[in-house]
Amino acid sequence: MQESLSTLPNETFLATNAKELMSYLTQQMTTKEGLKIFGDRGKEALMKELQELLYRKIMHPVSEKSLTIEQKAALRYLMFLKEKRSGEVKARGCADGRKQRVYKT
Repeated sequence: MQESLSTLPNETFLATNAKELMSYLTQQMTTKEGLKIFGDRGKEALMKELQELLYRKIMHPVSEKSLTIEQKAALRYLMFLKEKRSGEVKARGCADGRKQRVYKT
């Protein structure tokens, strides 16, 4: 028979500390939201992620004016920020695949 939540010992709910619990409750946030909350720590995390992309030669910066219309239709790159349990702010990036839905069944 399952016990109801009210009959379980309090230690079950107090097993994790507050900081660890917050990391499970917080979600990734957009760059704009993250920079408001994390400030310089968020900027450092974004720069670190972008430097990694440049270092690994995944992409390189180009002027928007030099792009053709077809090139401008490329997938956008989304970046998100999250605070890890260790307190470090982590930036993550991914391609926005929503534009591909037009071409895929």
